Amino acid sequence: MMGSLVSYLIAMHDSAKPFVAGTPLGDARWPLVTLGAVVVFPLCLLDQRYLSCTSMVAFAVNIYLVAVVCAEFARRASSDSLPEGLCLVGAGTGSIAMLAALAQCFIVQMCVLPMYEELQSRSPRRFAQALWVAFGILAVLFSLFAAAGYLAYGPAVNSNLLVSLPHSGAADVARIGTIAVVAAVYPIMVIPMIAPLKNMDLRKRLGADATDGAVDRYRRVVTTVAIVAIVLVSFLGALLIERLGFVTVVDGAICVGAFTGLGPGLVGLRMLGRSSFAWRFA
Repeated sequence: MMGSLVSYLIAMHDSAKPFVAGTPLGDARWPLVTLGAVVVFPLCLLDQRYLSCTSMVAFAVNIYLVAVVCAEFARRASSDSLPEGLCLVGAGTGSIAMLAALAQCFIVQMCVLPMYEELQSRSPRRFAQALWVAFGILAVLFSLFAAAGYLAYGPAVNSNLLVSLPHSGAADVARIGTIAVVAAVYPIMVIPMIAPLKNMDLRKRLGADATDGAVDRYRRVVTTVAIVAIVLVSFLGALLIERLGFVTVVDGAICVGAFTGLGPGLVGLRMLGRSSFAWRFA
């Protein structure tokens, strides 16, 4: 998950950089990355229910961004200026990287429990319906975005497609919107990281005679410190790593191994209750 947060700050930096090129903010990397961290930090302090409006804005911006990329592909196709070397059907090492990057977009196991907790009139059936609708929309958006972006710019397309977009009014609006999208998604990814702290029993640490108010204040302090640490680590990562594609592929590969392989396997072993070393090792 930390890789996702790093990639969000990198995306914010890349989206804002064209607007400040030639100014003190654009001369170095740290000012924009710092500004991005400052923007997302207070959003991480909000309760998830207050992020619903930002999620709607993020969804609208994603639709607009896909439309901009599709329009750019249509413009290039109509003017017969599509790049050479396009591969419409094939497989290679890039296919593995693509699947790893795509995994980062679809793997949300770590967010399921906090999201389910905030779901109004929650039930497994209602939550499953929401997931089916969400993943169906994502499949369409990601397919259009990836296909149109690759066909428009070819194999040399930047791992962050926003960098490849022309400097036009529509593209600049997409860049500004992307900053808003990332700022809205960042705190959603932080929620599962601090969920154990919000739900842990702190009364044992403070003593049995501690009041509810004291426990709540201590819990807020602990979670705030954790959020500060998370934002700081992601800030340092975005400061040191410049390539969005590298972070996305590596983090996606880790997510595949951890959340679709190792995690379910360990849970299954725990539920089966078998304690022999040979079984656990297998």
